[in-house]
Order: sequence, then structure tokens, then C-alpha cells
Amino acid sequence: MDPDFPLSITQVSTSDVGGGAERIALDLHQAYQARGIDAALAVGFLRGAPPVAGVVGLDSRLVAQNAWARSLHRLAPDVERAQLSVASRTVRRVFYTLASPAQAMRRLRGVPEFEAGADEVAAVCNRTADSSTQRILQLHNLHGGYFDLNALPTLSATLSTFMTLHDAWLTTGHCAHGLDCERWREGCGACPHLDSPPALRTDQTAELWRAKRDLLACSKLQVIAPSQYMARRVEHSILTPALQSLTVIPNGVDPAVFRPARAGEKSRLRIKLDLPTNAFVICYSAVGARTNPYKDTKSVLKACERLAMTVGQPVVVVVIGGQSQRIIALGGSCITIGTGYLKASENVADWMRASDVLVHAAHAESFGLTSVEAQLCGLPVIVTDVGGLPETVADSASGFIVPEGDTKAIADRLAQLAYDGNLRLKMGEEAARFATAHFTRDLMADRYLECYAQVAYQ
Repeated sequence: MDPDFPLSITQVSTSDVGGGAERIALDLHQAYQARGIDAALAVGFLRGAPPVAGVVGLDSRLVAQNAWARSLHRLAPDVERAQLSVASRTVRRVFYTLASPAQAMRRLRGVPEFEAGADEVAAVCNRTADSSTQRILQLHNLHGGYFDLNALPTLSATLSTFMTLHDAWLTTGHCAHGLDCERWREGCGACPHLDSPPALRTDQTAELWRAKRDLLACSKLQVIAPSQYMARRVEHSILTPALQSLTVIPNGVDPAVFRPARAGEKSRLRIKLDLPTNAFVICYSAVGARTNPYKDTKSVLKACERLAMTVGQPVVVVVIGGQSQRIIALGGSCITIGTGYLKASENVADWMRASDVLVHAAHAESFGLTSVEAQLCGLPVIVTDVGGLPETVADSASGFIVPEGDTKAIADRLAQLAYDGNLRLKMGEEAARFATAHFTRDLMADRYLECYAQVAYQ
């Protein structure tokens, strides 16, 4: 990067704390700051305590409301994440309705609406008056009720604008992933998955698809995809007219946090986390696991029960992000433990290091961040042949790729690793090497900066 022509990077993300997309944005922000780059992270919802330096709250819709409405809006997502139950999601909807009744009625009728909040983005981007500074606008997930998509043409006309696709929302009428539906190619409508997040009450998917198409046609975006799978999807979507460039940059993880267990650490962690020291522990990560339409929790649990009936040791399934509870099945030979929502990456890494293998089974996936996290922790992984997941694994070396929904294939690979400790150790060591070579936070940041430089200095 040319020191005489410095960058000023503003990222936009749903929240400073959340799922994989939010973690990627925050990790990039901290990596830029560590390099001495002028960086800001503008978020719709501030949930970190204490907040990270350079993180700016965006939500003008909340600022304009009274203190009661702001409190309800900010509390609602925390209620859902804390409980992860049908009742908690109902409570969240009630909170949002009480905070913004008129907006709730529009949503109930299915009126397409892009929320407020983008006016502040330009102000954050223009925080420096230095004309020699190249301003970069890096967008992450834009759904979540905080960003005005109508501002995209204006922002992208005045700023070098990059768009990272953590899911497929910008290519569809409403959903984050289309699952088995291909209507996103031609205009949506007659949606078979209205309940898929972000859910709609009534089918306005065709109208929303056209609105996105028209806005994107007037925009100029440097699109970054985390996988070849997502890049191929972009090339057949309504994003095509907006494309100024299309670059694949895999997501990266901090290896200082996600690292292999040290000598004796696995046993100590099992005692700390109340896990049986003699069990074969299988890790699986999914927020709202049993109700998440994009995760194949059913196949994972069935495969683990199948394994428990044949393997000569207790089987424990740790569901990271699953509802906090402990379920004992098959006479105690199979135990399922839900950790609840874990805000700190360090806590996620501890559960992974206490495990023997990670299974990432999905019906839709843009990349597969937990697969990378687990491999950096020295775990072999089993992933389904869905979306970008196969790109995160060296098949038969750092893990195994199995067909989607194939319970027997998952169980057979688990049994192979459960019975052969040497294979498990060998694959775990290769997993750590493979992930370190391809998927670290610094590698990701370097690739982003190189991508910015190609635009800024051309």
C-alpha cells in the first residue's frame, strides 16, 4: 500500500457482535487498525460491552424514537439470542411491534420497505477532510432493518464501494438463501419459503426482487465473494449489472483464538465444561439449531444416535448456539448439550478444543466459518457437499465431505474417527496446517487490502 496515498476504510455491518458475518467485519476492522490504517466500523446495532475503538452506531431510526422504543428495539434481539426458543422469538416480535406499531403494520401487510439508516454512512466515510486519502466503503450484510438500500446508487457513485456477500439476500426477493428454489434467477414470486429468514408475512417477493434489481442496476459495486460457489451465483443474478469487479476472498479466523489444544488442555476443558472425559465428543454449531432452515440439525442428531448404538463409549453432541439444555438419550449413551448463544469467540474455541470432531451439515451455506474455526483448533471436520462448504476442507486429509442429508455417511465417517485415534490425530494436525495456510485473519485482511489497492491506485 502506497504510504503517500493512504486509505480510509469504513465498513458497514448489522452489529458489532453477532454471527459469522458480524465477526468477519469486526475482525477486519481490528486487523486494519493493527496495521495503522484509518478504519471505522459502522453498525446498525451496538451490542458490545465495552465497545471496540472505531465502532460507530448507525441506527437513525432508533435515534429518532423515544427512549422506550429504543430500549425495546435493542433488547429484542438479545432476548431471542439468550433463549433461542419459539416463545422468545414471539417476545421479540411483540417488542418490535410495541416500539414501531406503524412499521409493524406495513410489514404485516407485506409492504416492501428498505429501512432508514444510510445517511450516516456518508458522514462516517467523510470523517477525514484529507483530499489525499482514498475513501473505501466496505458493505457487509445489508438486511436486518438498519440500512436504506435506496441510498446504494448515490453512495457507490461517490465512493469506492465494495460489497461482501455473506449470504444470497441481495440476489433474492427476500431470503438469505434460496434452498431448493431457483426463482431468484427470473424474478421470484410464488415464494415456497416465506418463513426463511428474513421472513415475510405475505408474498411480496416479486416486487422486492424488482426493487433490488432496479437499485442495483444504478449502482457500481466491487463484489467480494467468500467462495467460488457464491461467485458463480453472482454471475447469474440481478447483481450482474452493478459489477465493477468480482473477487473471491475466503473468510479468515484469528489463529491466536482458534488454536489447537495444548498438552493436557482437552482433559482440563472437559472437566471445566462438565463433559465426560471418556466420551467421543462431536461439535456442531448452529444458532437456533432446531428451527434454523439452513442447518441440517436433524441429520446430525440422527447420525450421532446411530453412532452411539455401535461405538463402545459414550457419545456427546455439543450444539454451539443451541438452546441451553442437556438431553440424555439411548439409556445415557448419547448426550446432547446446547451451549446457548456464545458472544465471545474464546468460549466457542474452548468448546471446540474440548471436542474430537466437528460436523457441519447444512442445506445452504455461503462459506462455512465454523469448519475453518474447528480446523484451526486441530479438529478433523465432516461437512456436507453444499454451497461453499467443500471449499473449506481438504477432503480425506483435514476432513471428509459427505452428501447432503446422508445420515449414514455422516455416521460412518464419525465411526471411522471414533474407532481410529491415530487417524483422528493425523487428520487434526493436517486440519490445523491446512486452515493456517488458507484461512487466517491476516491472510483475509491482506487480500482485502490488495483488492482495495487495485481500485484505489488504478
